[in-house]
Amino acid sequence: QTEAAVAFIKEQGLHEQVKRVVTAGGGGHKYSQLFREELNVELVPADELGVVIRGISWMIEQQQNEIYEVFCCSSGSTATREYWQPGVLFPYLLVNIGTGVSIVKVRSHNSFQRVSGTAMGGGTYWGLCQLLTDCQTWEDAMELAASGNANEVNLMVEDIYGGDYTLPTGAVLRGSLTASFFGKIRQKCPAEARSLLAALTVMVSQNICQVAYLNARIHQTNRVLFTGNYLRRNKLA
Repeated sequence: QTEAAVAFIKEQGLHEQVKRVVTAGGGGHKYSQLFREELNVELVPADELGVVIRGISWMIEQQQNEIYEVFCCSSGSTATREYWQPGVLFPYLLVNIGTGVSIVKVRSHNSFQRVSGTAMGGGTYWGLCQLLTDCQTWEDAMELAASGNANEVNLMVEDIYGGDYTLPTGAVLRGSLTASFFGKIRQKCPAEARSLLAALTVMVSQNICQVAYLNARIHQTNRVLFTGNYLRRNKLA
């Protein structure tokens, strides 16, 4: 797609007044030679995490209706958004979900450190989506996943115990908790694509959240912000 875009830009002469373009992400390095040779345009790499952190920190302090929490009062109830009011929220943990996941502890606009991450991110989701379904675009996958039922694919606690399970300590595992992702799949009982994608979304999202939670505990941070293209149009995450 990048090669086609460069060809289009060259054909239309859209680059004639451009000498330098500031870029973030791996593409700024990967395609620098292509832009230089075909368009005589220099790609100037920027610190991607730094740009994201400064942008989000600015939005938190200055903008209404940009940062929100999702609340779900009970199992099966409709989730609602509650937007944060502008203000200073340092320190916080930023979970940036792109192809992979970077977890960054942010102390101020210019003081931050990548403390963890995981290779299970948007790239994992999209790769498995291609193996499991015929979806051609991210938008198609998100729409299909939203109409599926992950419980048709995932093995739930109630599938094992017939309902909630009380541990010897007295703690209760709710029957609605996932015991095993894709645990109901059988070779002779294929699931619908929509439910496969719903289960896949739950698997990737819950694992990211678990890693984020553990890092919040380790780094003693009670605010965790999630951002990144994986969340785009993702109603289940």
